[in-house]
Amino acid sequence: MPSVNIRRKPERRPPWRCLTLVTRLELGGAQQMALQTLAALPRKKYQGYLITGRGGLLDPEARRLPGVDVRFWRTLKHPVRPCWDLVTWLRLIRFLRRERIDLVHTHSSKAGILGRLAAVCAGVPIILHTVHGWPFHEYQNSWVRAVYVFLERLAARFTTTLIAVSRATRDKGLEQRIGTEGQYTVIFPAVDLTSFSPARGQVRHSVRTEFGFPDDALLVGMVACLKPQKAPLDFVTTAASVAAAVPRARFLLVGDGRLRADVEAQIKDLGLQGRFVLTGWRRDVPRLMQAMDLLAHSALWEGLPCVFAQAQATGLPIVATDVGGAREAIRHGQDGLLVPPRQPAQMARALIALLRQPRRRQKLGQAAIRQAARFGFASMLSRLLSLYQELFAGVFPASPAGKK
Repeated sequence: MPSVNIRRKPERRPPWRCLTLVTRLELGGAQQMALQTLAALPRKKYQGYLITGRGGLLDPEARRLPGVDVRFWRTLKHPVRPCWDLVTWLRLIRFLRRERIDLVHTHSSKAGILGRLAAVCAGVPIILHTVHGWPFHEYQNSWVRAVYVFLERLAARFTTTLIAVSRATRDKGLEQRIGTEGQYTVIFPAVDLTSFSPARGQVRHSVRTEFGFPDDALLVGMVACLKPQKAPLDFVTTAASVAAAVPRARFLLVGDGRLRADVEAQIKDLGLQGRFVLTGWRRDVPRLMQAMDLLAHSALWEGLPCVFAQAQATGLPIVATDVGGAREAIRHGQDGLLVPPRQPAQMARALIALLRQPRRRQKLGQAAIRQAARFGFASMLSRLLSLYQELFAGVFPASPAGKK
């Protein structure tokens, strides 16, 4: 367990005041995990606070969190906005001091930088950051990458614990000299998987009917935000190759984002109308997954996406790019296949091979269900609460929370 950087010792007893900070509540695994964790915090020990920007699709869920003080700040914006970012940082310092917050837990890159720097200025005793994925990557301009690495190194100096969602994420941070090995703990991401289960015939029929696909279609799906990180255009290129080789193949891209117009144009240019549907954001992802035969994931960089666990719980074999923590979730050849990023032709070959081998798909899908148990929400919550307990025990050893 990493040593605790003690900044102040408020003479109070539980419930400890714990702030979760997220840049914006987009419809993503990291945001869902943060909300579910807040909802599950034991109220006798922890008073939950949430600060986030406005305009996220999960805002209604945040408003319904029982017993959580939820605040939406218009100054907390997703793009880099120096003036607004400075205002947000100063507001955070004032808020943390006024509310006497005991623990700050940040998610997402901007919230992670602003929140941790504000927390150290406000004297917060415990500062956590969950690294769902680093903001720097090999596809950036070198100077942009250098700025992000510098900011992460700076923020890590004031972080009690860095929670990495995969060993690959941790190792990438250490390679860039972000924090020390003792600051890291690896906790796999998790979401509530109770809604995800293997396919049922009626669901498959209704989904195919909704999108105009025949019942005997072989449906390849992808669930992702339409942004450069997820490389949705690579998935469309892959789909064109698969469609040419497998006449029954159909494609479903579940998500939305700033690349939507480009994706729609490429679908048209490649002649995939009628065989490729872009659904936009959907709240019935479990139902859509039950109608799929395979899940594809074409990301260029990752932490460890929650969609892997969701697909595995549904019994779907996954064909994913071998980036981030993918190989920690997917065992190549046993419950899915891994291919290099930015290689649509290789992804297409993997998908074609599985679409032509129903028995192999079934075998991989059965193995995937067994893998999904590793990412159950209860396991993740238990590990996180144990971490909270140990850190509070280090800061307040005489308190009831610190007693064994």
